Amino acid sequence: MKKSVILPLILLTASVALASCGETIGNAQDFVPNKAPIIENVILTDSNGNPIDKNSVTIGLKAYCVVKALDPERAPLTYTFSSPNGSTTLPSVSPDGCSVYFSVENVQAGIPVSLRMTVSDDKDASVGVSITVGTGKLGATVTMNNPESAYVRKDTMTRCTFTSTATGWYQVVESSADITNPAASMTSLSKYAAAGSVITLNLAGNEYIGGIDAGAVKFTLSAGDGVKKIWLLFKDDNNYYSVGKTSVTVDNTPPAVTGTSPTNGEINIPSSPEINIVLSESTIDASSLASALTVKKSTGTPEGTVSYLSFDGASKTARYSVSGLALNTQYTATVSGIKDLAGNTLISNPLSVFSFTTTATYAVSYNANGGSFSSAPVSISYAAGKPVTVTAITPTRTGYSFTGWNTSSDGTGSAREGGSVFSMPADDVILYAQWSINSYTVTFDANSGTGTVPSAITGNYNKPITLPTTSLTRTGYNFSGWNTAANGSGTNYTAGGSYTIPASNITLYAKWTLKTCVVKFDSDGVNLGSVPSSFTHTAFTTFNPASYACDNIFKIDSDGASYRCIGWNFFPGATTALNATYSIVSNVDLFPVWKEFVIGDTGPGGGVIFHIASSYQTDGYDDSRWRYMESYQGVLSQCSWATGTAQSSSIGTAEGIGAGKSNTALMVLNGNTAGAGDLCANFSVTFKGNTFDDWYLPSLNESKEIYKNAKGTCPDNLNIWTSSEDMSNPAIARYIYWEFGTAGYRDKWHYDGFCAHPARRF
Repeated sequence: MKKSVILPLILLTASVALASCGETIGNAQDFVPNKAPIIENVILTDSNGNPIDKNSVTIGLKAYCVVKALDPERAPLTYTFSSPNGSTTLPSVSPDGCSVYFSVENVQAGIPVSLRMTVSDDKDASVGVSITVGTGKLGATVTMNNPESAYVRKDTMTRCTFTSTATGWYQVVESSADITNPAASMTSLSKYAAAGSVITLNLAGNEYIGGIDAGAVKFTLSAGDGVKKIWLLFKDDNNYYSVGKTSVTVDNTPPAVTGTSPTNGEINIPSSPEINIVLSESTIDASSLASALTVKKSTGTPEGTVSYLSFDGASKTARYSVSGLALNTQYTATVSGIKDLAGNTLISNPLSVFSFTTTATYAVSYNANGGSFSSAPVSISYAAGKPVTVTAITPTRTGYSFTGWNTSSDGTGSAREGGSVFSMPADDVILYAQWSINSYTVTFDANSGTGTVPSAITGNYNKPITLPTTSLTRTGYNFSGWNTAANGSGTNYTAGGSYTIPASNITLYAKWTLKTCVVKFDSDGVNLGSVPSSFTHTAFTTFNPASYACDNIFKIDSDGASYRCIGWNFFPGATTALNATYSIVSNVDLFPVWKEFVIGDTGPGGGVIFHIASSYQTDGYDDSRWRYMESYQGVLSQCSWATGTAQSSSIGTAEGIGAGKSNTALMVLNGNTAGAGDLCANFSVTFKGNTFDDWYLPSLNESKEIYKNAKGTCPDNLNIWTSSEDMSNPAIARYIYWEFGTAGYRDKWHYDGFCAHPARRF
């Protein structure tokens, strides 16, 4: 044990007591701690003094380790070395240090190889160090093939070959223990082998007799039966070692018969018996079994047909079937010629020849009775009174459970369980499989639906049941029956239809199909224009109601306010148009969102609303009802106010709001067929699919409203006719001028040329 403080022997006499606490201790130098040795230098080379390749330390490497150490107290030093990878010579110690040889005997590729050194003084103070030699590397790859025969006897041999990836020397060794140190086990060198050459090795029995292959290496195995482990030790030119191994079994013991069935002298044997031969070993040459059994009468004449069936190595039993024997006759069976895998021939012993006597036999056969066998039981004949073991083979039948055997197909005979034994009667026996019908459950799964799931139905196999209808629902889907797969890829079954219970529990899943959803546009009072046609979408299709235009439909009331459509909503009377993406999961009704006309709106004819009366008007100019007036978004070409005789005479048009339409009618009535009134009366516009031809030339006060509320419809510095006349002068009409941001009106002769600006009312 290493000690930090070494206490010497106590030299005080009996009359001197040990110092108590606080007193001075004599000989204090005896209590100075011992100092551990100091390692000054470690030099590691190979046995020739050359540096070691630390990346490739192999078996057989001999390292030379020189250590320089000293003890602070000048005490003598002791050196010890150890390593899991090899062995060392006895250290050579001198005042200048220590040297030792380290032989590498065991390495693993990629694993460090190390040498442990400890230096101790005579007071057991020590210091240790682990010296890394390098990383392990295996030598050449040796491929040792298996022998041609895994079994040999003393007068035979078996061949095997080996190759090496390197050039070097090899030696063959027999060892029951694993060889992990080929350098130590390779005590002599055999032959020199070139890299890649194939070397034949003859492994002989312990008394090998006969020639040997030319150029082959002979190796005689040790005496005695058993497994012989053969090792090939290889050393290449760089002193790298490798190991190959194989094994061969020496077997000089011939097989023998250890038992038979029937036994010698047995009676009541069927005329077609199965004969079993039990041998002393399991490594039997199967080819020697085919003709190994003969059956003869007592007269020596071969009888019947013998067929080899199989050999079971675990029980060491050879099976034969014999047919065509006579009843009530004694036969002698002889076993001979059987060889084991080493070639030893069966020795004759009292069990290899036995006799038996046949008698009347009866057959036991098996009927699956509606089921089937994966491997049918063999029908076997037995003499009356012989014990019969019922087969353990179980038949199967879809939808049924096997319950045993019975001598009657309907189960009214004698019951027999598999593996039970009964005495063979003097008659053939047929055993019928017995069955009980199985019950299975049909379970229903809502498969993401909601509502009450139908209760499971339990019934016997192959029974028809009625599949339930259901109140299950699922958003965006229609229930379309039941299916054997959740994703609908299985078999479909109709709700309310018939279904036959299968031979297993089963779950039927609600089958869902996507709905076809109708999007319908409701007219909701539309009396001008047409709403879009209805269309269909598959459920969960997305759409935006704002993508369907409605600016071509209007609700024009004859007594109240009139409206234009600004979008759609799911509810009638809504004031906000939808402008978002929706996923359809059911039928949808879309209703127009109405906005009452205001000054500046676009009217039904595409013009600008410039006048709205407080209520619907029936003024003194004509009998038509109106409340709103719109101005066309442009002007017509230059024209005179009137043509023909109307240019110099008064027609009698008025100036007030509402007078424009009747003024225009008077202008047309009085032969003004090419003037401003005629142009406006015959003007027609198709806007958003609706055609409007009820335009007229506005009156003076209507024109003022246009320039007040819809002045953007005409350019600056433009003179435009009104339909109003100056009553004091029959050939003068009013016109509107617009210049420098100021509007006004003036009179002008009927024949002068200005533009016309149509308007309409509704």
